[in-house]
Amino acid sequence: VTIQAQILEVLQEAKRLTGAAVSLVTHDLGVVAGQADRVAVMYAGKLVETGTVDEVFTRPLMPYTVGLLRSVPNIRTAGTHRLVPLEGRPPSLAKLPAGCPFAARCPVATEICRAEEPPLVAHDDVSATQLSACHRADEIVAGTLVPADIFPRPAALEARAHAETDDEPVLVVKDLMKHFPLTKGAVFQRRVGTVRAVDGVSFSVQPGRTLAIVGESGCGKTTTILELMELAKPQGGSIEIVGKDVSKLVPSTRRALRSEIQIVFQDPAAAVDPRLPIGEVVAEPLLAQGMPKAQRDARVAELLGLVGLDSACRSRPA
Repeated sequence: VTIQAQILEVLQEAKRLTGAAVSLVTHDLGVVAGQADRVAVMYAGKLVETGTVDEVFTRPLMPYTVGLLRSVPNIRTAGTHRLVPLEGRPPSLAKLPAGCPFAARCPVATEICRAEEPPLVAHDDVSATQLSACHRADEIVAGTLVPADIFPRPAALEARAHAETDDEPVLVVKDLMKHFPLTKGAVFQRRVGTVRAVDGVSFSVQPGRTLAIVGESGCGKTTTILELMELAKPQGGSIEIVGKDVSKLVPSTRRALRSEIQIVFQDPAAAVDPRLPIGEVVAEPLLAQGMPKAQRDARVAELLGLVGLDSACRSRPA
């Protein structure tokens, strides 16, 4: 986030100095709120709402925009309020349904929404610069259809105490160390220093708890996690997972333990092989665990469904 902030600052400074126009394509509504003058919301290949940032964020007129804004995490309600999900998935652009493309996911869709696609137009009693494509936008403007009722917030989370428990930790890391030699010379290399990527790190994680390791790029977060995932004797210190010292694992125990832990990469483009179809990417760890083909195929179909991907995506490139 610190690098992102620096890049956005450079863009704003370049715009100020040169008068250039900037178009930000992003999922991050926080960036939009802080950086943009106007916003255009797209769905199924078309614009469904446009306006100034203040107009769209203060009074969205399209249910899809309402859903996007209500699904944004809020630091003031974190841990006490659930996020508002947008159920379902976008339609296939190769087979768009009749009517409004968002109708199948819209909680307030009517018959006209399913029969006729609404145009992107201005509405009475609203700034002429704010346009939306919704048959019920006039009701939102009039206040008879309240955005909070379109995507109501789920029930609040039960209050949970964050005191320490007596449960045995799932993960215990003591004095973890990972140093890399710094060399110089092309043919006859000599060591000129050491990169102390991880240097004496200790922590533990109990079951049902979440530990966040935070810091700027290059501070050692990824190296720490990779040392844990290696399930091998670290360069220094010790790692215990569910009471087992990873340096003493036999191959069969290590293989079984690998099926119980996983890493979710931040950058999917770097995490998967883009030459493989999606189905093979999802099946790869199952294959590594020796799961029979019939079970793999069933599990892949189940997983695609869980994340809202159509079965047709199975053969598409990752």
